[in-house]
Amino acid sequence: FLRGQVDGDGSFNIAFSTNRRRVTATFTLSDEIASKYALEELVKFFECGEVYDLPSEAARYQTENLEDLLTKIIPFFNQAKFNTVKQTHFEIFVKACILMRKNGYKSDKALQELVELAWDMNNEGKFRQMSKADYLAKFISAPSDKK
Repeated sequence: FLRGQVDGDGSFNIAFSTNRRRVTATFTLSDEIASKYALEELVKFFECGEVYDLPSEAARYQTENLEDLLTKIIPFFNQAKFNTVKQTHFEIFVKACILMRKNGYKSDKALQELVELAWDMNNEGKFRQMSKADYLAKFISAPSDKK
């Protein structure tokens, strides 16, 4: 049941902040406000995350703690496949979370690797606030012209 809900109304997302060098992995699941209790049960089930009311008469379960994602959320959803493109997004999300745990995103190389892996997930990145090239130009140090 939960996998079907996530396939329809859930999201595995890697967010790239445009005003500072920060990358956040987030899992969300939205539902109508009348079903908020079911989302609150997810907090108990996963032992992480929070539920928020949305202005659109809906509610959202969300967790962005990397360790919770790696030890609670990802293992649960690794048990079976999604039936939509969400499976591809999930696989990218898993790789990105593992990279973030291993390498972080503070070094240029680590950030570049995360951007190349996850920038185009979720609607080919069309809702990003800037292009991939502009983001990389802003946050990746240009090689110096040492001679």
